[in-house]
Amino acid sequence: MKTMNTANKYPAVFLDRDGVVNKEVGYITSIEQVEIYDFAIEAINMFHNAGWKVIIITNQSAVARGMLTEAKLYEIHKYFMDCLNVDDIFYCPHYPPIDEEIYPYNIYCNCRKPAPGMIIEAAKKHNIDLKKSYLVGERGSDILTGKNAQVSTVLVKTGYGSDWLDNKIKPDYVFENLKEFALFLFT
Repeated sequence: MKTMNTANKYPAVFLDRDGVVNKEVGYITSIEQVEIYDFAIEAINMFHNAGWKVIIITNQSAVARGMLTEAKLYEIHKYFMDCLNVDDIFYCPHYPPIDEEIYPYNIYCNCRKPAPGMIIEAAKKHNIDLKKSYLVGERGSDILTGKNAQVSTVLVKTGYGSDWLDNKIKPDYVFENLKEFALFLFT
């Protein structure tokens, strides 16, 4: 069995999408709804300049709910890729079968946060050292995802993070926004 030399692996920052890199507006079903934070662009550039991988991981149950197609989501994510210069975007289109979710997306899966599936897949694809990596999110499910993947966790107070009070799920770090976290790491 071959083992990979961890010295050649990259540190990474896994970012939740809505509320972390763009304004939280509910379900985004068109590019016109996307409002990317200027500080997110600056922070992502800082991560790249330091040699880090930057990967968005996002639950997108709007697909399972029939609110948009995967083709439309691809267009939206291409826009994110072009604007943010991230290395990749992983998404979960699933939602457990409760009400009117559509086949084949109405399933229990290992990719929907807080499961670590998207992080594990990204780590394999991009040669990432999870021990040197962080997950940045603004919800409890994001923080649990990071803990389940055994990466350090960061809560930002943008999006729903501004409502974070005394939650039982404790992140490793808390910052006002993504740029503040990047400054903490690199200055």
